[in-house]
Amino acid sequence: MEVGRVPGVRVLSKVFIILLLLSMIISQAHAAGMVTGSVTADPATIKSGSVTEVTYSLVNTNGQEYMVYVENSGSLINILDQGTATDGTFQTSWNGKYTNGTNVPNGIYTIKLNTTPYWTTIGSRGDGPGEFYRPHAIAVDGAGNIYVADTFNDRIQVWNKATNTWTTTGSPDDDPGQFSSPRGIAVDGAGNIYVADTYNYRIQVWNKTTNTWTIIGSDGTEPGQFDRPFGIAVDDTGNIYVLDTFNDRIQVWNKTDNTWISMGSNGTEPGQFYEPKGIAVDGAGNIYVADTLNYRIQVWNKATNTWTTMGSNGIQPGEFYEPKDIAVDDAGNIYVADDYNHRIQVWNKTTNTWTTMGSNGIQPGEFDRPRGIAVDGRGNIYVSDSYNHRIQVWNVAHVAGSDVFVYNTPDRIIGSGTISMDMLYGRQPTPTPTPTPTPTVTPVATPVTGGTTAMTVTPTATVSSSPTLAAPPSQTAGPTETGGSQSGFAIWILLISLVVIVIAVGTYFLFLRK
Repeated sequence: MEVGRVPGVRVLSKVFIILLLLSMIISQAHAAGMVTGSVTADPATIKSGSVTEVTYSLVNTNGQEYMVYVENSGSLINILDQGTATDGTFQTSWNGKYTNGTNVPNGIYTIKLNTTPYWTTIGSRGDGPGEFYRPHAIAVDGAGNIYVADTFNDRIQVWNKATNTWTTTGSPDDDPGQFSSPRGIAVDGAGNIYVADTYNYRIQVWNKTTNTWTIIGSDGTEPGQFDRPFGIAVDDTGNIYVLDTFNDRIQVWNKTDNTWISMGSNGTEPGQFYEPKGIAVDGAGNIYVADTLNYRIQVWNKATNTWTTMGSNGIQPGEFYEPKDIAVDDAGNIYVADDYNHRIQVWNKTTNTWTTMGSNGIQPGEFDRPRGIAVDGRGNIYVSDSYNHRIQVWNVAHVAGSDVFVYNTPDRIIGSGTISMDMLYGRQPTPTPTPTPTPTVTPVATPVTGGTTAMTVTPTATVSSSPTLAAPPSQTAGPTETGGSQSGFAIWILLISLVVIVIAVGTYFLFLRK
């Protein structure tokens, strides 16, 4: 009998071909989905404070972000390199020191290469540039510049990403460009800044082109008047959204016809508020509110003119204890500063689940009364960690095919090597451990209920000007990280395929060939 006419061999041959093709497909998908590479160190054993050359290679990067760092038992020691990955082989070095410049003690240190998300902390208590005193709202623009309402310093601070410098503007008073406990801040696509000047009972807008401040509003209950506004947002067309907190309402300024629209009143029904303190707006004009003393979130759908309420008082995911601020990303995921629960909550629109991040503390990823939150187009989260007098930034991993919020995905270590340190000069202080938060997830119901929009129209605005201050030196601080592993599934498929073909050939020659 000819080989091609043996049914068993023919079937097994087809199975082999299918498995081989499958292994190739999986291998290609695996390569396209994440950075791969390796890292080596020379010498493998060095004296503390001497230089170790680190070589690492990157392939299948697809413009993803990466970080090469040194760790010991899960604690960050030093960051050697980070940025947007490109294919190739690169070199960096480690001098056997902590990030703060002191020599490391005896120990085994691991150099890792990965795309794991991590927290960065910025600032401490003070009144210098890059220092804060109970900061509230935070905003970020498309270039990654950060804007902070430095509340108890009665000023605004802006961090320029390109120059890594802080600019401060404002002082305590009621002239244009001066502030009294500003609680809200926003920025538009042109770089104009919008401030809820809370205890001056007004809004201020800084025009980047003319370097002038415009004052809008005064104390009162009429449209365009405010009682301690806490939150502010601006949409793509320049319309301004203000949380008129102690009037328990939202006010929207329509840029086209220079009129104010009032929405809401005091109460617990959908579309009613009790001292709301955080507001955001998405590209479709939908409004998101941290309804603070009602312990919930409210979302207004512009298309249907309906309010959705989410949450109640509590500590479970999707429950809140005086939420102070809210943000929304391009995909419709919602981010909440859950103040007295000392945490961040993120609602995933696709899965309708809440993820909690953080707890009370002073380590990176821990919070003491977070009161401001923002998110950029890459999914990085910016938090005003108010009573820790600092900013925290959650730098996400960018891995092809993953969701915008990747906290629950496996860590992606793509290479590692170890270095044994020979300490000569006595023990140095160990670095502060920097744990990342553990998320928890639970479904949350989102019933939609009807609401009304009360409309009143009145133009307002008075205009004055004031220059901003020059940019002084900057302050930054360091991130944390974790590690993991990658799969060799495609290799196993290929090996299984080879075993199948060997069995097929053996079966033919032993039992079927005549």
